[in-house]
Amino acid sequence: MALSNLLTLLDRNIEIFNAKKILFLGEIDDENLLHIAKVGLKATLLVDNFLTASKMAGLFMQDLNPKSPAVCRYKHLEIIFGSRQEALELIDADYDLICLLLTKTKGISETLLASFQSKFQDGASILIAGANDAGGKSANKLLSTCSEIIKIDSARKCTLFGATYYKDKAFPKPKKTQNLSLSFSFNGNHLLLNQDEYTLDLLQDLAVFSPQTLDEGTALLLSAIDCSFIQHKSVLDLCCGCGVVGIALASIHAQVTFCDVSAQALALTSQNLSRHNLQGDIIASNFLEKVGKFDLIVVNPPFHQGVKIETNATLQMLKNLKEHLNPQGKAYIVSNTFLDYAGKLQNMVSMKVVKNTSRFIVHVIEN
Repeated sequence: MALSNLLTLLDRNIEIFNAKKILFLGEIDDENLLHIAKVGLKATLLVDNFLTASKMAGLFMQDLNPKSPAVCRYKHLEIIFGSRQEALELIDADYDLICLLLTKTKGISETLLASFQSKFQDGASILIAGANDAGGKSANKLLSTCSEIIKIDSARKCTLFGATYYKDKAFPKPKKTQNLSLSFSFNGNHLLLNQDEYTLDLLQDLAVFSPQTLDEGTALLLSAIDCSFIQHKSVLDLCCGCGVVGIALASIHAQVTFCDVSAQALALTSQNLSRHNLQGDIIASNFLEKVGKFDLIVVNPPFHQGVKIETNATLQMLKNLKEHLNPQGKAYIVSNTFLDYAGKLQNMVSMKVVKNTSRFIVHVIEN
């Protein structure tokens, strides 16, 4: 079993985890973390990524339910695929060791520590581990309210800090969920943004792409979709985030399924549907793995893996997209122009440009 750089660092210090009641939080994207967790007396892993959680469940010879929250247990190990709010209701308040794997956004790490501190024992040990190029060298700043902060180890361009948590020196309250406002009108063929016929007030979160504002790419995608044929048709909002695209389409009577790999994203989508008295099916999936066929698919696919650009998974998804379209179905994909998906997929997938700016481009794939 080959361990990643970060897990190798933890493995060098595995004696810290022996016979502890451990809560793992943060950027858990490697099923081999179970190698570390298994030495604990009890270990709970809060996993936001459905693909990782499914791989962990597979090591237990179990299937993970694609509806969040989902819990998988084997002996003293517990995997929770769920949002912060869901996990808080599922876990006990008795952890004496907390291990936070640094997230790509500092605010998410801060929110996790603050949100779950009611589950920490007084005097619990807290570990923070992260890659140096993702903030690992300065991760000790997240522990400023704690005592006995030390640098435990560094190796393979990763750093491990430790500290002691006391309830009288609590972490600051987590940042409130943000709001995103979207207003538009519908002219029969397209959505016109910044018009007041429909207004959506959506909950947003640091864990989801582009908090507090509608990003330029998603705005271009919304304005490019031919809406004339989608009323009462089946729509897949793939990589849905907080659900902004699908909810806009649901508000003009499309039948929308929302799909994302992130439990936090799916929880936000569920809340946003309820806020607007709209219906939709919500499922966890790694791209198209758990979904069927639709009349329309809309997607603003991710291309970052940590701090690196990674497009292989998206390119594979685009190759398979037509298999998930009904006859005469369409798929709209928005991307940064420099990613050049069409060029990389030439002679494999026919992608037509329907709208573009200097920074973004919307393609359509038709069945």
